[in-house]
This record gives sequence, C-alpha cells and structure tokens, in this order.
Amino acid sequence: MTPPIIRHHSGPPATPPNNDNRIALVLALLVHALLLAVLIFNLNWRTENPGP
Repeated sequence: MTPPIIRHHSGPPATPPNNDNRIALVLALLVHALLLAVLIFNLNWRTENPGP
C-alpha cells in the first residue's frame, strides 16, 4: 500500500474568492419575469369566442 501524502502548508488557510451573487440574482429575476410574461401572454392571447 502507498502511504498517504501529508502536505503541511505554512501560513493561513486559503479563503475562497469573494463570490458576487448579484449577477446570478439579476439573471434569476430576469428569467422569472420572462416566464411570467410568457404565461400571461399565453393565457390572454385568444380573447374571441371560438366559431361553430
């Protein structure tokens, strides 16, 4: 069996990059608004009574 590799880091642990979720929030809101607009359009596009 191969022994596990143990690495010792000097210094503080690395922190993850600061994720800016504003872009994700804007895109999610845009997609939801688009979905709502499509649903409203599809529900109201045929307003006349069907023929015989």
